[in-house]
Amino acid sequence: MFEGGSDSLVARAVGSAEGTRNPDGHRNPAYYGHVDPGNGVWNLGSFSYQHGASSPEEADAKQLARLRQQAQVLQQKAIARNLELTLEERLNGIDLANQAPRAALSRGGYIDWLEQAHEMGMRGSDAVLWARTRSFLDPDTSKWDAPGLGNNLHRISSDQERRLLAIARAIEADRLRPQPVQMPPTQPEVAASQPPQEIAEEEAIARLFAQEVPPTFAPTSTPDSAQPDPEVATTTLDDATSPSTVDAILDLDLPEEAELDSGS
Repeated sequence: MFEGGSDSLVARAVGSAEGTRNPDGHRNPAYYGHVDPGNGVWNLGSFSYQHGASSPEEADAKQLARLRQQAQVLQQKAIARNLELTLEERLNGIDLANQAPRAALSRGGYIDWLEQAHEMGMRGSDAVLWARTRSFLDPDTSKWDAPGLGNNLHRISSDQERRLLAIARAIEADRLRPQPVQMPPTQPEVAASQPPQEIAEEEAIARLFAQEVPPTFAPTSTPDSAQPDPEVATTTLDDATSPSTVDAILDLDLPEEAELDSGS
């Protein structure tokens, strides 16, 4: 519920009840500052924070930290009474803690009245409204303790119903909100999916090719016995085409070519 800070469901739901946010989370002009109609103090942010903040964003951060702790107190009280709170019941408890902490958290507060509502068979919005309204009763005097609402049952009940409906609209808007697209996991490399035996063979081949292999036809030194004899005459191309060589070839006694048969 608190994930996302000022864009969390808690901020959007309570802001909707406060009139600083639309159910879909859009920020209204009141979000950026307004005078509290009950005590005349300057309010900032989604939660109408009035305890000192330089910006609506700072006001949201401070109140979210406080509400997170108060939500844990509400949860502990519910567990102690074997109550499994619904999302609607939790958000309304958090909103009541934002509006009137004593009504939500003190003895004879929201969770106590919600337990009684369940015991009487009430569920859903009926149970929540009944518990929210009676949370403003002083547990010692059984009188209304809501001076900002004139200590009047009708005004208290109407205000709590208005806030409950605003939270319900925020819950519905959150349900219809587009969910972030989940990207498919990246495909592992082909080598990672190969059997271990194939991987070992490929690594062995790679090491074999990485070794320095002497060249097959490397030049070798010529033994002395293989050196040409300087006294042995060798014929070069120039010698073969010299005039003296040509004359010697022409002087050779070759057999005369037989005469052609005249047909006899």
